[in-house]
Amino acid sequence: MLKSERNKLIGVFVGVMGFVGLAVAGHFDKSNQADVDAVHLRYCEGVAVWQAEAARAIPEFERTGHDDWRGIAEEYCPGLRPAP
Repeated sequence: MLKSERNKLIGVFVGVMGFVGLAVAGHFDKSNQADVDAVHLRYCEGVAVWQAEAARAIPEFERTGHDDWRGIAEEYCPGLRPAP
């Protein structure tokens, strides 16, 4: 095999592997977003429970939810309203 043929073969191999790498990365990016969305949903549910129990005057250390300790509820929980 000539040196130029070997270099072409290496170039094709690198190109194919690059394409495969991008395809795999794109797949994981989409599935990763689903995981992120699920985490935010669970976080919002915990904040909603905390607020509902606070509105019912349940003591802080007896509540089953959690407060907005990340400070992201306003951005990631658009339907969440403080309990009246």
